[in-house]
Amino acid sequence: MTKGRSTLVAGVFPGQPDSVAEEAIRMAERFGAHLHFVQVNQSRYPVDGSPDDDPLAQRSLPVDADSVGDARDEFDPGLARRIELQVGDRPVSWSSHIEAGEPAAALARLAERVDAELIIVGTRGSTRRETLRELINGSVAMRLAHRQHRSVVVVPLAPLLLDEDGPPPS
Repeated sequence: MTKGRSTLVAGVFPGQPDSVAEEAIRMAERFGAHLHFVQVNQSRYPVDGSPDDDPLAQRSLPVDADSVGDARDEFDPGLARRIELQVGDRPVSWSSHIEAGEPAAALARLAERVDAELIIVGTRGSTRRETLRELINGSVAMRLAHRQHRSVVVVPLAPLLLDEDGPPPS
């Protein structure tokens, strides 16, 4: 990170519509900011301290001791390729990070470490399954908006018109 240069953090995950990354890239280009894309591994939890000198390095342990070899400890290569294609030849510097734990807390931790100006996340999908998941787990955007001091930009993934109630019953 260059002194005086703004930084942005964007939460992304494999299978997510490209609109979140695209909006984050547009904002980084507009503000001349470095963009940190973050994928969160919820099957691991963070451990304080780092075995090396990298201030952005993070150690984590599996939530389930039987799944030591199962959890991904690297940013999804397919997602990184999609982002690289989206950035293309635009003058945007970016990096990818894998974080551990609850998504809102993980995004806030990285935003604190890199002194980000804001955090960019997507909304949930408009399916009944996504609605139920948000009801059980809560909204990452809402937790971020209420539990840390940075602004949060929420990118609509499946916007509905104001008079629409959502998808028809399946």
